[in-house]
Amino acid sequence: MKRFLTIISGYWIILTSLSAQPSGQMASGQNPEPVGVVTGKVYDQSADEPLPFANIVIYSLRDSSMVTGTIASEDGSFTIEKIPYGRYYIEVKFIGYDKQILNDIRIVPQKSYVDLGNIRIERARQELQEVEITAERAAVEFHVDKKVVSIQENLNAVGESLARALENAPSISVDIDGNVALRGSTSFTVLIDGKPSPLNGPDALQQIPASAVESVEIITNPSAKYDPDGLAGIINIITKKRALDGVSGVINLSAGTHDKYRGDILINFKSDKVTFYAGADFNDMNFMGNMTKSTFTQSADTAEYIISAGTGDRLRNGYSFKGGLTYNFNRNTSFTLEGSGGTHSFSRIESGKYHEYTVPDLNHLFYINDNLESRSEGFYGFTANFEKSFARQDHKLTSYLYFEKEFGGSDEAQEQLFTDENWQEIQVDAEKIKTDEESDEYGLRFQIDYTRPFGVTGILETGYQARIDMENEDHHFFNFDNETDTWIANPIFTNDVDFRNDIHALYGTYANEFKGFGYQIGLRTEYNFREIQNLNAAVPSTMELFDYFPSVHLSRKIGKQDQVLASYSRRINRPRGFFLDPYPSYMDPNTIRIGNPELLPEYVDSYELSYQKGIGKSSFISLEGYYRKTHNAMTRLTTVRDDGIRVFSMDNLNEENAAGGELMVNMQVTKWLNLNASTNLYLFTLEGNITDNSVAARSTNSDVRFNGNIRIGRDTRFQVQGFYQGPSVTAQGERKEFLMTSASIRQDFFKQRLSATLRIQDIFKTGKFHFVAEGTNFRDEFRFSREPQVVMLTLGYRINNYKNRDRDGDRGEESQNEDVIMNDQ
Repeated sequence: MKRFLTIISGYWIILTSLSAQPSGQMASGQNPEPVGVVTGKVYDQSADEPLPFANIVIYSLRDSSMVTGTIASEDGSFTIEKIPYGRYYIEVKFIGYDKQILNDIRIVPQKSYVDLGNIRIERARQELQEVEITAERAAVEFHVDKKVVSIQENLNAVGESLARALENAPSISVDIDGNVALRGSTSFTVLIDGKPSPLNGPDALQQIPASAVESVEIITNPSAKYDPDGLAGIINIITKKRALDGVSGVINLSAGTHDKYRGDILINFKSDKVTFYAGADFNDMNFMGNMTKSTFTQSADTAEYIISAGTGDRLRNGYSFKGGLTYNFNRNTSFTLEGSGGTHSFSRIESGKYHEYTVPDLNHLFYINDNLESRSEGFYGFTANFEKSFARQDHKLTSYLYFEKEFGGSDEAQEQLFTDENWQEIQVDAEKIKTDEESDEYGLRFQIDYTRPFGVTGILETGYQARIDMENEDHHFFNFDNETDTWIANPIFTNDVDFRNDIHALYGTYANEFKGFGYQIGLRTEYNFREIQNLNAAVPSTMELFDYFPSVHLSRKIGKQDQVLASYSRRINRPRGFFLDPYPSYMDPNTIRIGNPELLPEYVDSYELSYQKGIGKSSFISLEGYYRKTHNAMTRLTTVRDDGIRVFSMDNLNEENAAGGELMVNMQVTKWLNLNASTNLYLFTLEGNITDNSVAARSTNSDVRFNGNIRIGRDTRFQVQGFYQGPSVTAQGERKEFLMTSASIRQDFFKQRLSATLRIQDIFKTGKFHFVAEGTNFRDEFRFSREPQVVMLTLGYRINNYKNRDRDGDRGEESQNEDVIMNDQ
């Protein structure tokens, strides 16, 4: 702890000294104030005459953020002053003309005045009496450290959860239950607008409607600035926001076959000083399915077989509210307060016919087993953000304080009724058991980040973060006494657990360019204290760790459209509370679960090398190679006791390795046809020891995604998707292949204010899950097929009431309408 406090003290000394320097001061002692000037004159190429009132916008070359802009005067001339030192690109556009882009404009002390001369732009090839621009965002955009997936361009996502919307996203796979994996791993971190969510990762992806999301950032090799949690990386959800003055909003309502309903609303208001948004959503989604199970258990000289078949339905429902207010004190200082809350629940309803027998005795037992599991939780969270920008571009100080609470519990009830071989009842009273769990979780997070540019291209980022997480869980188990018609508590499977996890972290990254290469290096250090207090344990189980997490990113541009990227990062996956609880919990008459308090975190060394080649304006090819080495790999183990009871537990294997490549192609074949396809192929190996037996397994894993978009006229679009996931090994088994196809058609009405989307999922009834697990004295096989050919209809309505400004002002009405339409696509 003394060592950690010393680091914190040093950090604050450095931060204080950096903040105390003049905001515009350069590392070399150059002029502290931004004095850059850009001037020029816009001409009509065909008429060879000045073009008045054209829009000139300056963007940062580093992250494409807008810096400043202006409107050309009546003679086409313009001057933009007080531009911070840096590298930029400039867009010149006007309604009815092709956009002109001027690349790599440098504002440096040696050349702070840039004269662009005469800029000539051409009229659009086709002029309409009523001009309307409907720019579409690319389905996937590549940045130096992430991929950005546009959810709004995915018609098959309409009316669905975000998890389903990501089925065709690069590096992501989604199974039949909507569980998401990132490059084959379920260990990843989910953020919402760069901040944690009151919901945990999988629940957030399942509960958030895709219609409320603008885009998703997939960061497979994050820098040291980000939390190191999640072996596979980070999925950052960017929610919808509007940037124009006035009122805007969107309403979506969806209905599908067999009781599937979803809806959401988002309203935004923006003025010069205040930005406000409020939203709500609900979902009530029922998914029917069929399943078969078979188990084999060898105990002494007797083999036991259990074969079952039945239904397995999944229900998800809930609602949530959110809102936020941003107040701009001035151009450089703002404060934001955001809040969210709601409930979400998940139910599993299974009913099956079981045939149980033994060999060699051939004792046969027939029964019907009904199992109802439900989990319902409420949540709320608050975030306060403060941001201070300084005179120079990218020089800023930000901080946020976040609090969340999640409360609720789960119930599970099983009823077993014995029958004859024809499934006719042979007893009056069924055997009943039930379990319930109550839990409370609290989370507090504080973070402060400081970003400072150095020279022309250098960027230093540093920060501190504190995370405090506490959880309490009460487990109760009951048997039903048919004679007294009461539930009786069973102390063997009753327990109370308190879990606490504290993390304090410091990080620093530095990015710059050297002889045509871009680079970023970073280091994050963490102190972690973990404690588990078990009601049935005499002393708590504790752990203290001091960890480090370095990162390196390199880039090299080749020509105007191509670039090569390389990166390395070290990450961690911490065990969840129920992985650690050593007290047994009952799952069914033949299965119990026991946690492992000695379970260690997983660590991964992740390497990536990628090449991105642009083809024309909107097509590209991307090839990524990666290698991921996991140490202390956590895995679920199954063992069989002498009495035939299965025991599920967790343990650390020695290591796992995944090495492969991902190829993605996006082709704008014609103006009306876009094709997007990707494939991921990797070799997966694992090795270690299970119950004193050496384990080594390997498989060649693959997945393929296809997305075809057809535009039929101005207001009609058709989209088809396909996703295939190949088989893969686990520590004690194998997961079989999986295939899913979907298609959608969308029709817009009333100048794209109203839209109707019809979608069908699993067209060819191939969405089936098949898993096999086997080990010493046991073999399990499980098959599950979800309801196929689900049809969903979604209606969406957009509310736009933006303020128009006079042409003599900042923007003209036509130009304003252009941005409205582009925002909505």
